[in-house]
Amino acid sequence: MPLRSGGSRTIDTMLHFLLAGGMVVPGFPVLGVGREVGDVNKDEEGISRARDAAKNMAWLIKTMKKAQES
Repeated sequence: MPLRSGGSRTIDTMLHFLLAGGMVVPGFPVLGVGREVGDVNKDEEGISRARDAAKNMAWLIKTMKKAQES
């Protein structure tokens, strides 16, 4: 299993900045791990998180659009 904790403080700081500004963050930040070119494509956990983030973003966009229409 790839080690994902190296940049966690950086991501945590960026997330706090976004939330403090009132931004909606639809999910956990996505991190892909790899050393060589193409390794990230083999990172199943990273790919899974990216898919989940995309689903959350699609839901958020649809919800915001409905709210603007009403």
